[in-house]
Amino acid sequence: KKVFKVLGETSKKWKKIAPGSSVTHSYVVVPSTVDKYNSLPAKVTYKLESKEKHTRTMLSTNHPILSILTPAQYEKLHDNHYDEWAIFVLLAFLPLGFPYITYMYANNQIASLYERVKAMKLE
Repeated sequence: KKVFKVLGETSKKWKKIAPGSSVTHSYVVVPSTVDKYNSLPAKVTYKLESKEKHTRTMLSTNHPILSILTPAQYEKLHDNHYDEWAIFVLLAFLPLGFPYITYMYANNQIASLYERVKAMKLE
């Protein structure tokens, strides 16, 4: 079973590349399954002069492991997660908000009682 569908040619040759100029070559690789893939570096073989017998070979930089995701997996990873944040805020309010409300209620009761006692003493 083919893991990838390749659009375009994977190999390209140029007879000569002028000094100071550049050439590019690209093709599209479409995965057929959801998985993680390790892509290999590109291999470039060249001669400094066309009459030279020996070729030189270089490799491009390595790419990191590519994760191919379904649209649902991609959305899950890149979603803003508003519903999870709302639940978090609600749950965080329980251990932080209720003690604060209880403290403020008790503080107001004490302040009210203090004012009544103070008012009684002045009479």
